[in-house]
Amino acid sequence: MMVKIPAVTELRLFRFFVSLLISGSILVSCGLDEYPYLEPIEPGISMVFNTRAYIRLSGSLPDYFRNYIIYYRIYISGESETGTIIPDRMASLNPALATDYNNLLSSTTANTTNTPVPSSMDIFSNRKYYPLALEGSSIESVLNSNAEDKTITLDFATTPEHTKPFLIDWNGTTYQLFRSDYNMRPYDANNRYFINSDEINNQTYIDTATSTNLDIQTNTNTGYTYVSMYIIAFGLDPNTFSNIYSTPTFIGVFMLPDPN
Repeated sequence: MMVKIPAVTELRLFRFFVSLLISGSILVSCGLDEYPYLEPIEPGISMVFNTRAYIRLSGSLPDYFRNYIIYYRIYISGESETGTIIPDRMASLNPALATDYNNLLSSTTANTTNTPVPSSMDIFSNRKYYPLALEGSSIESVLNSNAEDKTITLDFATTPEHTKPFLIDWNGTTYQLFRSDYNMRPYDANNRYFINSDEINNQTYIDTATSTNLDIQTNTNTGYTYVSMYIIAFGLDPNTFSNIYSTPTFIGVFMLPDPN
């Protein structure tokens, strides 16, 4: 015996199934059109004077995250600063340091008013900031997905055991910091350490014609050197396979130690 469903009930059922189809299509569409996003490092990284930084890396990273990149630039100065370097002190150390910091400020997590996510790293390359490297290891393999929700340390306070600035990972493994060789070369190709050597604090050794020491900013006064650093998350868009980045976070300014 066939049961006759009232017309009103049929209409309600029809509307119910239509709403399910629409809801499903919206959910699928939202999933496909979702813009890939990488969480930036929280601003306010813990700095100890101008010699050490503790950086807590992000957790719950998406599958399309690849690694963190640290960008740096070295600034020659005629002043010695022992404390934490705040923005108000930058101009006295090197006017270009203050100019670069202020120009990058609106593109970093320190800007609290709708900071745009960068589409490229031109914001750094245009100011001659270069990616940090490590001696004997790929920094991409150190700061990859294994670094999720971990803390790393950048240490410029030299000791008898560590005579050059280094990075410490969450397992306590140390890596000597290396200057970049990306489209530039150190004056001494065998010395890429962050040390206040004559080849770094003497602007005579900066030569744009031969791309020598392009990671160093000149100054009227010399004798000391500082390095400014930023950290950013890098990944690949799963839909277009194009590069994606998080909003950069300012790490701080470190004083380069004198050679032992």
